Amino acid sequence: MSAAPAFSSLREKIAFETAARKARYAKFQTDWSDAVEAGNRAALAIRQSITPMVIVGADADGNQSKWIVPDGPCGFAYLTVHPATCSFARWLVKQGLARKSYFGGVEHSIQEHNQSMGMKAAHAEAMAKLLTERGHAGVSFREVID
Repeated sequence: MSAAPAFSSLREKIAFETAARKARYAKFQTDWSDAVEAGNRAALAIRQSITPMVIVGADADGNQSKWIVPDGPCGFAYLTVHPATCSFARWLVKQGLARKSYFGGVEHSIQEHNQSMGMKAAHAEAMAKLLTERGHAGVSFREVID
């Protein structure tokens, strides 16, 4: 990290810090938009390979029923950013894109792709990979089967 230049007044310092913050937030927005796009591409790429889930059940009278869930197993996927106090995590919360996680850090719930856990996990994994490549340390994902 480079040292801040010497300032002749407090106004100059505040203007410098404001410009630096705006530039950092613009980078966060670009990185986030690119990550969401990468996540959608990854999820759509595996759509054809998902095996439909078949649910067989019976009612109280013993009549058997069969349901097919074309998107595969149902579940959730989350993108997690650690620590919650890093600038990127705080920006996500301010933008309404993430919330504090029970497991530490902040998390973003993948809402796209209906209930398909496979597509949601692919989406979150692609986002985590891209954000990590862009220099955001502490980004990971987790999936939860429902």
